[in-house]
Amino acid sequence: DAQFQSISEKLEKLINDYLDQNNITGQQKNDIKDMISLKSCLSVCSPGEPVGMLAAQSVGEPSTQMTLNTFHFAGRGEMNVTLGIPRLREILMVASKNIKTPSMEVPFHQNLQKLNKKAERLRKSMTCVTLANVLEYVDVMEHLDYESVFRNYTYRVHFQFLPRRAYKYDSDVKPKQILRHVERRFIGEVVSNVYRRSQLKKDVVTSEAEKETTGRARRRRGEDEEDQDIDAKEPETAGPSRAADDSSDEESIAEDEDASAEKRRMRQKEEQEYQDPEKETTGR
Repeated sequence: DAQFQSISEKLEKLINDYLDQNNITGQQKNDIKDMISLKSCLSVCSPGEPVGMLAAQSVGEPSTQMTLNTFHFAGRGEMNVTLGIPRLREILMVASKNIKTPSMEVPFHQNLQKLNKKAERLRKSMTCVTLANVLEYVDVMEHLDYESVFRNYTYRVHFQFLPRRAYKYDSDVKPKQILRHVERRFIGEVVSNVYRRSQLKKDVVTSEAEKETTGRARRRRGEDEEDQDIDAKEPETAGPSRAADDSSDEESIAEDEDASAEKRRMRQKEEQEYQDPEKETTGR
């Protein structure tokens, strides 16, 4: 027979109270006592074991796990979730609109009538729906317009949406809601983004032209000064020295203008490259 080491009086009292309250007798009573006694033996530290270090590890390990950005399931890339401190931070502190892994668990009372139906309705209403979820394909056609005074490119964009049966089990969005969102918000945002990017491109082209104009002016000014020096053929005196100083000042001003134009052009390129408009959703 297996014999366990002695347990504390408090633990023994807890075991007996539990058995009496639940009216457990017979072999099941002995099994419960053996199981708890075994757990008690395994949880006791050996003499000389550093209990302080183990306690610190037991406290630090959960917080270390909570600082991880994502938890993943082996072989299931779509099952990655954000938990712990990063999850609380992006929901409560940052309140970001575009959270990394949008998922939620909502517990329900088990005594509700038609629980599955109500839970499914709530899941559909809380599911995020983007245009990519309900869009089948997009056709973009362009042609050059010769009839107007100025030649213009005309673009025609055709959106083909999926039928209702393709997404009705995932969300409660109706086709009318999708069309209303596209007509009232999406088209306007696309046009504004195109206009903004065209203005950025125009500013970049203008900066390039300003740089080229400044460079030509500086070269022309240098050539004129060289011609004047050749025609004058005067010995080096205080006058030419002052003229050289003035020329150096003008060249430094031109170089400063070139540097400012270059910085402005690089800043505009960075804004055009890294600007990322937020995605709008069609669901609630």
